[in-house]
Amino acid sequence: MLSRALYGDVAWEESLENTLTAPSIKVLSGGRVAGKQFLIAAIVGAPALLAEPRESMREGNIVDAIEKGSVAFRKMFETKIQYLVSGGMKGEAKVVALICPLISEQMSDSEQALEAAVIDVESATEVIGLVSTAAFGKWRDHRNILLTKTKRVNVQSSNDIPATLDGERVNLGMSAEIDFVPNALTVLVPAK
Repeated sequence: MLSRALYGDVAWEESLENTLTAPSIKVLSGGRVAGKQFLIAAIVGAPALLAEPRESMREGNIVDAIEKGSVAFRKMFETKIQYLVSGGMKGEAKVVALICPLISEQMSDSEQALEAAVIDVESATEVIGLVSTAAFGKWRDHRNILLTKTKRVNVQSSNDIPATLDGERVNLGMSAEIDFVPNALTVLVPAK
């Protein structure tokens, strides 16, 4: 996803040629949690466990994918995350997603904040409704989602909190602070 956001939907050879022909420096913002940086998005909560069945599917291990997927789905309804967004928004939710400006559809990539999406679903029916809405690109309009821009989010739970940072699974322990990082990485991209 990062390469597509930076270079477009082209082969790596074309991206390299375009960049070397007319290089331009771009500073990316991102986020940091538990000493780890992310440049695309952080998904905090039980749905992050879906990364494991996804990998099993990629490897062709369907039985393992089904087993891990059912565990993730069950944990989604067992686990609540308490969140506090800088600025005072707080509550409980199933998932807190933090989207970096580079890929946010609602922010310019120069904005100095993360887009926070607090997602709370109570039943399989609501999950199916949310997934259906997301399939048509309208997930931000769903009634189970609260959106805001922020520089910091604190999360905690009575259980370990699973997360994915740019698609990589991590465990955040029982609490974590997620911060906006204004100058996370400097990259070369083709000049516009």
